[in-house]
Amino acid sequence: MIAETKSYPILSGARGKPPLDQKSIRKLLLLCSEMVEAYPDIQEIDLNPVIVHEKGLSIADARIILKTEEFECGLRRWDDKETGSHGKSGRCA
Repeated sequence: MIAETKSYPILSGARGKPPLDQKSIRKLLLLCSEMVEAYPDIQEIDLNPVIVHEKGLSIADARIILKTEEFECGLRRWDDKETGSHGKSGRCA
């Protein structure tokens, strides 16, 4: 998978620089996969930028977005004009 990316030539060592730590990238991808599998409420993971070094990597910023019930069930909010109450138009089975 990594060898198929546009950045692979840089990871392999470009312009006289040594190769970067592809093993750390594989480990990060596996950890993200395991985390999403263990926590199905995760909708999105954003790691940006991931800086790969000769040994190891750094993640400058990370954001994890969780699914909401509306996202999972395709529900929409409703407003009851008579009572002024707000709620959801249904529940997941």
